[in-house]
Amino acid sequence: MSIQLSVDATGLIEKMKRLMELTGTTLKKALYQEGRLLSIELARYTQPFGWDTSAKGKGESAIKGDLLGSRRSGQKSRSAGVFYVLPDSLIDGATMEPGTTNVRLFARKDGTVYGTDKTTFKPDASQQALYFKHQSMRRKSDGTVVGATAEKTIGRWKFIEKWTIRETSFSEYLAKTQAMVGFAKSGWIACAKELAALSGDRVQGVPDWVKRHNAPGHIEDRTSAEKPSLTISNDINYSGRVLSHSNITAAIRDRKIKLQARIDQALKAAAKKLTHA
Repeated sequence: MSIQLSVDATGLIEKMKRLMELTGTTLKKALYQEGRLLSIELARYTQPFGWDTSAKGKGESAIKGDLLGSRRSGQKSRSAGVFYVLPDSLIDGATMEPGTTNVRLFARKDGTVYGTDKTTFKPDASQQALYFKHQSMRRKSDGTVVGATAEKTIGRWKFIEKWTIRETSFSEYLAKTQAMVGFAKSGWIACAKELAALSGDRVQGVPDWVKRHNAPGHIEDRTSAEKPSLTISNDINYSGRVLSHSNITAAIRDRKIKLQARIDQALKAAAKKLTHA
């Protein structure tokens, strides 16, 4: 689901007018500027939260955890993940058990045998197949991987109940998937760029791991209407899963605080100018 956010000037009109008086700008340009800055704030609040390298790292770790299994904050049990990854040498040494659909993967020194069914043994799965399997296990609500049973024990066998794949294939898929971290944020940056072009400003402070993407986003400009407004839209189909309503509220709150700070700064500048007149 994409996110559309209308930024109505009505509630901020007095502050806007005061800023216009102090800076000599027009209401239209003030709306463009605030819309740009709000777009950047929304990008910052979109998962993974923040701009620094630790935010990027958290996003990459979350992806790896979804693929291999992890325990997310607030969860009692560990999710099984999507894939069971083995070194290529073990994959190549796997054998079918005669008269069954069981694939023997390896055995531990204690006699425990690890295996899987031939339907989940995927030594030659393509990158496209890995992608579709990953997507099929994601929740529509938040995009995280649906919990599943990782293995079951029957006698001395432990059966892996998820796709068993090569380490080399997984490493390639993981790198491609982690490279998408920041994509959701860039849908808001597309809005910021469009507004910056209208106001003659620049988009600043956005890290390279977000700028490298070109996610779809657009604005609806109604700044010439009787009640001027802008609508900014992040058009990726899962933006609603990575930006909660509470974080939208927090982004708007932060912009209100920073708008007041701009007014206070302009007032100080004006007072200083009068003092030295």
